[in-house]
Amino acid sequence: MLKLEELSWPELEALDRGRAVIFVPVSPIEEHGPHLPLGTDMYTCLALAEAIALRLEEQHPGVNTVLAPPLPLGSGTIPYLGTIRTPPRLVRQVLVRVGRAFARDGFPVIVAISGHLGLSHILAMEAASRKVSRRYGVRMIAPVASVWRQAVQSQELKAACAALPEPITGPALAALLRGHHGGALETSLMLHVHPELVHPAFRNLARVRIRHFARWRSWTRERWPGYVGDPAMARADFGHVMLTTIAALGADLIARVMAGDALADGEVMPLTGWLERLTLRAGLALGAVGLAGGLASFWLRVWRQGRRTKGDSA
Repeated sequence: MLKLEELSWPELEALDRGRAVIFVPVSPIEEHGPHLPLGTDMYTCLALAEAIALRLEEQHPGVNTVLAPPLPLGSGTIPYLGTIRTPPRLVRQVLVRVGRAFARDGFPVIVAISGHLGLSHILAMEAASRKVSRRYGVRMIAPVASVWRQAVQSQELKAACAALPEPITGPALAALLRGHHGGALETSLMLHVHPELVHPAFRNLARVRIRHFARWRSWTRERWPGYVGDPAMARADFGHVMLTTIAALGADLIARVMAGDALADGEVMPLTGWLERLTLRAGLALGAVGLAGGLASFWLRVWRQGRRTKGDSA
């Protein structure tokens, strides 16, 4: 795996870009409770990109992976102390510009990666990727939502967790797989990736339910500690299993994209596909309502005209 910022332009020119994949990490600076650093999403994003890139090179010799510098951008963030928030439009615009530059430079596959799963953020990444793909004739994807969804449902993940020295199964595994903000899953990943940045006090943190966050979002005086879930359940070995599973799924998906497989949008960028289907259904429903209203209005006018005609004849 190469780092873009460490290459000179002749070195980049000498690279076989026809067999290259460039990763673009995009994650915000955001608070994650009293136990995790503000760069949690960024650190997780870089770990995901590196793990997927290394797995891809390992499974497919001859493939070159290049990691671009991280973009500290993110929408759908928690408006709390330390968070740097950007609108979805800006995330989309920047990614389109970056994607266009790499398409110009001859990279056929561009992968936008994020450690942040805010809905508006992922939608912006997927929209930018589709725009770059259609306009510049490359394949740019933002597979984060797809890969995370596959990972939490993976039988391989469950088997690996059951095979740990201290097995994780049943309700304990279900609790760890809940993607709460600053909860057990994110804390587990950070314990594996950067344990030195996780405050030891995480083991003593009380469980925080979603309703406490909802109350804070309603601007009550009740203080919210900046996380949801149960960070005290976090385990570094679970973080390792999660990262390994995501790396395998991500590498497989990218290899299929490189091979030219006709993947459905739902496999690569499910949120955009879901939104388009929802919009289409809403449009059809509104159209049906409008048509029904138009027909009803027409027959009402016919009925009234008939009444008037009958009255005039009398």
